[in-house]
Amino acid sequence: MVLPGTHAQSVSQPLTLRLGVYHNPPKIFLGSDGRPSGLIGDLLNKVAEAEGWQIKPVRCQWQSCLTLLKNGNIDLMPDVAMTPERRAEFFFPVEPILLSWSQIYVSANSKLSSLLDLKNKRIAVLEESVQQQYLTRLNHAFQLHYQFIRVSDFELALQAVQRGEADAAATSQFYGRYQAADYDLVAAPIMFQPTELYVAANLQPSASIKQALQRLDSYLTRWKAEQHSPYYSVLKKWSGSGEDGYSIPQFVWWIGLLLLGALLLTFFFIFTLRRLVKDKTYRLEQSENRLNTILNSVDAFIFIKDLDLKYQYINQKFCELTGLSERDIIGKTDHQFFDAETAKRLAINDRRVLEKGERIVDEEVNTLTKSSAPHTFLSVKLPLRDGSGQIYALCGISTDITEYRNIQSQLQHLAFFDVLSGLPNRRFIIDKLQNLMAQKQSPLVQGALAIIDIDEFKSLNDTLGHELGDELLKQVANRLEHLQSSKDTVGRLGADEFVAILSQLDQDPKAAAMHAQQRTRQIAKRLSQPYFVGSHEVFVTVSIGLAMFSDVGNDVEELLKGADIAMHTAKRLGRNNIQLFNTDMQAIVDERLNIESRLREAVAKDQFYLVVQPQFNQLKQMVAMEALLRWHHPELGEISPGQFIPIAEQSGLMLAIGKRVIEQSCEILRRWQSSEHWRHIKLAINISPAQFNHEDFVPHLENTLQRFQVNPERLELEITETLLIQDFDAIIDKLNVLREWGISVSLDDFGTGYASLSYLKRLPLAKLKIDQSFVRDMLNNSNDEVIVRSIIGLGNNLGLTVVAEGVETSEQLQRLQQIQCFYFQGFYLGKPQRPEQWELELSSNSENLATGSSLPGS
Repeated sequence: MVLPGTHAQSVSQPLTLRLGVYHNPPKIFLGSDGRPSGLIGDLLNKVAEAEGWQIKPVRCQWQSCLTLLKNGNIDLMPDVAMTPERRAEFFFPVEPILLSWSQIYVSANSKLSSLLDLKNKRIAVLEESVQQQYLTRLNHAFQLHYQFIRVSDFELALQAVQRGEADAAATSQFYGRYQAADYDLVAAPIMFQPTELYVAANLQPSASIKQALQRLDSYLTRWKAEQHSPYYSVLKKWSGSGEDGYSIPQFVWWIGLLLLGALLLTFFFIFTLRRLVKDKTYRLEQSENRLNTILNSVDAFIFIKDLDLKYQYINQKFCELTGLSERDIIGKTDHQFFDAETAKRLAINDRRVLEKGERIVDEEVNTLTKSSAPHTFLSVKLPLRDGSGQIYALCGISTDITEYRNIQSQLQHLAFFDVLSGLPNRRFIIDKLQNLMAQKQSPLVQGALAIIDIDEFKSLNDTLGHELGDELLKQVANRLEHLQSSKDTVGRLGADEFVAILSQLDQDPKAAAMHAQQRTRQIAKRLSQPYFVGSHEVFVTVSIGLAMFSDVGNDVEELLKGADIAMHTAKRLGRNNIQLFNTDMQAIVDERLNIESRLREAVAKDQFYLVVQPQFNQLKQMVAMEALLRWHHPELGEISPGQFIPIAEQSGLMLAIGKRVIEQSCEILRRWQSSEHWRHIKLAINISPAQFNHEDFVPHLENTLQRFQVNPERLELEITETLLIQDFDAIIDKLNVLREWGISVSLDDFGTGYASLSYLKRLPLAKLKIDQSFVRDMLNNSNDEVIVRSIIGLGNNLGLTVVAEGVETSEQLQRLQQIQCFYFQGFYLGKPQRPEQWELELSSNSENLATGSSLPGS
């Protein structure tokens, strides 16, 4: 027959134990794998593994765990202290699984040092715990009148002290030592109630549960007697010591047992007394050894000094700090280990503790004689008193926070300084400006703010690569740093924007503005000198916006905004210049913001429409139309394209508008395809660089042509020379795709940009359009006529159709024909108007419409 709870049973029919688990690290808690963990949890797991038991953890709060055990809903409950009350409610085995005691934990600045100091205090305790029972009896005995803050677990007790809801928390020393530091709490010198902890069962356990507890007693008895048993390995794992990690409870219990034995066996009194003395001596030695083990494993420097400031005790960590042995340190003062300044400062604080009884918490920067590098310590020093209350020594605990302070310093630097350039960052600049603006009435802080932007930096960055782009920014920062005077501050706002705060200018506003402009011109001149980046010689220019302190009140944001507006004005006026902020600029910006806001509304409500302007040949026959974008706002009326198109391009709205232009143009071409007179007419639309380079441009164009069933040969795309400064090979590839579809491409505003002969030869173009600025003045300016002649000759030699834009007089038309230009566009020949209106006018005069053979390229 196999008895329940034996190993044989576990093989054939494993015993399942329902174990109550409440969160009380390091003694017992649920691990990440869902198994019981901690000191007690690991011991139970080892016994269960040896016996073949299956432990089924049941998670619960302390009080609910006891209720579950009492009602038989769980089989076992660990970490239960035996009290008379509990002996009447639960079944306890013979052998305790652990020895513990209770400890009071307080905030670092608390001065509680004895149980009597708890009078009138708020104490957080675990509901129905042994701590509550003990403190309740103590309260009645000494009339301490403290108030209990009852909680469901120890964690809530520590949180209550941290939040100021309680003055102290009473927990087991295991939990407190393991968790108190997480809540900025420390152990008060108040220990009480040494306790044996058991694995308890229901008052009337089943035979299998009793058998299991007997097996547990057997393992614990055997393991405790073996120095290298699993019991001590688990203790070492969770307490850092191969021993129990505490001595007072065992001493107290042994004393109690010996005294009990002495009372019962009075005739052996002398023998028992001798044994007690011997055992006490042994226990004291063990206590000292264990205490040293604990103190030497603490990551802090612990020491005791006497009234002469000589060291009487130091832990191993202190020896490691000084590089000396305990024998070389005991009996000596700080002068033997620290430099004179450090020793003097330490002595002052030590005297405060010894002579005034103060408890000192201080951050100390100390320098050892063996090292020139200072160390930063967080030190706590408190007086030690004898039985009569006289101070006889001090105890100090110092933690090395040098690395923490170094990291804190680095984080502080990162918070206020730019990583790439090393210059002050935006946060630093704003703080500096706020301080200066607060003192603006002082004659020494009249000043200006300059925002410096590198022109065309994005193109440079794309050309050189980001690594060399960063190197260029570093060199710019270096020049700015060397340019600043002691009264100036330079920094980096981000990307390619830098800033200079010019202070201590002239008190007279006009003189101050002139002085600021002079200094920014010096900055611009120095920054425009060549840079050597990698193997490249790089030239850059800068656009600078300048705002005077006196022009913006005391608002730093307004100052930054003013300088930014001035900088963007400088860029809009051609870059490479300096602009001083004024109210007119603000009005322009406000107007631009207003237009941008209304533009977004216009895109959403489709307020744009197209007009078309014809292109004629020398026979005054219309050969093509150009679609021109117009915007009619319901409140503002017609808004000039020259006013809203640049804003649309800068704000990114041109992508959405450009898509709508393509769709409206295809709608017009679909209508023309059904007309005998109009089916041969091409419609040209302008494509911005941003729209052309967008990844969705070609797919959207293809989809729109298919959706409206438009012949691609009737569509012409006009691009500008600005597009050609991008990735030229990628542009050619995209244009070739469009040409394969039958779409023709013309180069608009030719002569005003970057196109070279080599570019023109490679581009799959069908048409060149002479910019109207040359046509307008060609009759009065011989240089303009030379340019027009050159463009016509170039186009004819390359086999391209050349169209003169901006023809406004008969004299211009006649002269263009004389110099071999045969295609024209302008107000003299036809003003832009709705396509329906042109259809109506020209359909009745179809002789003015060119046939297929008269069209360019036929």
